[in-house]
Amino acid sequence: MERRTFLKSLALCGLSLSVGANLVACTTTKQSRFVSAASNHQGEHFVVAFDDAGNLLNQVKIANRGHDLLILNNERVVAFSRRPFTKLFIVDLKENTLENTLNAENGFHFYGHGVFDETRNLLITTENHIESAKGYLVFRDATSFEVVKRVESGGIGPHQLALMPDGEHIVVANGGIKTHPEKGREKLNLDTMAPNLSYVHLNSGKVVETVTPPHFQLSLRHLAVAKSGEVIVGAQYQGNYRDTWPLVFSHKRGDVLKPLGAEPDFWLAFNQYIASISINDKENRIAVTSPRGGIVAFWQLDNHHLISHQRFADCAGVANTHESFIVTNGKGQVVSSNEKLPLFQLQALRFDNHLIYS
Repeated sequence: MERRTFLKSLALCGLSLSVGANLVACTTTKQSRFVSAASNHQGEHFVVAFDDAGNLLNQVKIANRGHDLLILNNERVVAFSRRPFTKLFIVDLKENTLENTLNAENGFHFYGHGVFDETRNLLITTENHIESAKGYLVFRDATSFEVVKRVESGGIGPHQLALMPDGEHIVVANGGIKTHPEKGREKLNLDTMAPNLSYVHLNSGKVVETVTPPHFQLSLRHLAVAKSGEVIVGAQYQGNYRDTWPLVFSHKRGDVLKPLGAEPDFWLAFNQYIASISINDKENRIAVTSPRGGIVAFWQLDNHHLISHQRFADCAGVANTHESFIVTNGKGQVVSSNEKLPLFQLQALRFDNHLIYS
């Protein structure tokens, strides 16, 4: 949306650039919707939805801090607890209500991510088996939410996963870090980490391919998949903060992980931490955020050349709108990749690390 058009839409709705956390009703043409986990300054946690004019469409309270989300259908959202919580939240956006709260099986906790396999009607989550510290993909019927099966993820600490374009495989970033709910978010094996990127066959549950990063402390966490099947995966380095390692890699089946193009010193700007990744196939672009570095960077998808970067303090989620990328941050601000200034600010909210667009 052009800034002039955006300002007109605000005027029509009686809003300003500083929008509060109350739900806003606007009678102009319905616009696209973004959904994120968020918290307020009182420590309460929510699933929120807003449109590209800054209207807060939904705000549904959940029991603990959320991480990633996915759309089950047009009006139902699954919100995943961040590691190492044990709850999933089913939110009805049409009714603006919390429809259901699901608990992990005894002895498991969630890692903040999941996917919806529409063909098989399955909700598939990354989880940790606490006693063995093995990573699992847990398959639930997406109607009843009963567990159908679980298979090993191919490593320790499985984080984000995605369905491959062939519809037969899942790719999962195994962070390689052991955790335990009684230890909170403490990392228990930094000297013996074993991160990898694994491909799992959906029907058989077999790990069919695994690749590792160039250093054992490059914890692979977040990823996105292009229509071609190319995987872009981001790392969070657990070694010395002065070390210089690439933090974003490309992978194609049968090949090795290849870093995206950048000068060695440029990687230090990310403060060893990649949060969210989004791919715009139409525009041939990759977007990557780093809240610790306060930077958003853009690469070309086809040749992995660095295009540009911009500073955005505490940046968090990024979503592809097919025309541009929309980025949120922990200060309640929302920007477009086509704009240098915040489009708007939902003052009372702090957005979490991921953003989805519908």
